[in-house]
Amino acid sequence: MNILIGCEHARYGDKLSSVDDESKASQSIAAQLRAVVAVKGVLKKELAERSGLAVNTLSRYLNGHRDIPVSAFMQICQALDIDPGALLNKAAKDL
Repeated sequence: MNILIGCEHARYGDKLSSVDDESKASQSIAAQLRAVVAVKGVLKKELAERSGLAVNTLSRYLNGHRDIPVSAFMQICQALDIDPGALLNKAAKDL
């Protein structure tokens, strides 16, 4: 079973009502990750190495072209030295 970030509303815990809502959540999470990457000045290649993900896969996640599996989300957060819960809370506020 592959659990994806973006399938539940992090602020209220309610299941999202549509594919559009899931897409918005996924896009919001990707946007928050991109913002952290920009602030920290980390190159995608460097982040890929730190997280153990392929550069192309990481790019798809950060650009919102693919939902982020929980395991990959955790790897990215660890590589960026950020709290995953805090990032999800920020992303939920944008919904």
